[in-house]
Amino acid sequence: MGRPKGGRNITHSKEEKLKLVKRTLNGESGVQLQKETGIYAVDVKTWESI
Repeated sequence: MGRPKGGRNITHSKEEKLKLVKRTLNGESGVQLQKETGIYAVDVKTWESI
């Protein structure tokens, strides 16, 4: 199945990932960050384990 045609892969810098992970660790909601940034909360959770 995979990603729909015409979609695009977006890469995020290490600094951007770290900034968002720190925000979630400081108690911000992943859903709120998702609304604000457009980055899925599940992606941020994945970055926490790296």
